[in-house]
Amino acid sequence: MLKNGVALPLEPAFTEASTDKPATEIEIAIGKTVAQAAILVCAALERHQEGKSTLAINMQGAELIAKLYTLQQSAPDIDFTAIATREGRHALRRALAQNIGAAEALCQRCSLDEVLDMIISWPLGALAQVTADEQTWINVRRN
Repeated sequence: MLKNGVALPLEPAFTEASTDKPATEIEIAIGKTVAQAAILVCAALERHQEGKSTLAINMQGAELIAKLYTLQQSAPDIDFTAIATREGRHALRRALAQNIGAAEALCQRCSLDEVLDMIISWPLGALAQVTADEQTWINVRRN
């Protein structure tokens, strides 16, 4: 519902797409965690625009990236980025379901999926850096 009290219906284009098979437990955990991290990045950006930054948000972000890293390492045989994007998008859609019509109105130049994918890419970019740093550290220790 918008601030003016107008309720926007959930458009069919924004309902969750059904997949051929249901997501596994780890896929759901990945999606939930990446969605939480993406929402936290948005909150951090909002705080930054207000000239505020909190240690709590930074710590939560670090914990979520660490959790994503652990999930990634626990399932090395999956396409982590694809699953994180797909399931993160589903989790964000569920979290934003009541406001999805307003999001559509704000996203006139691109699809909502493009916006969600961009938001999801932020924590996945941080995860890629952590993964690369960890791999470098492991390689240095081996030599």
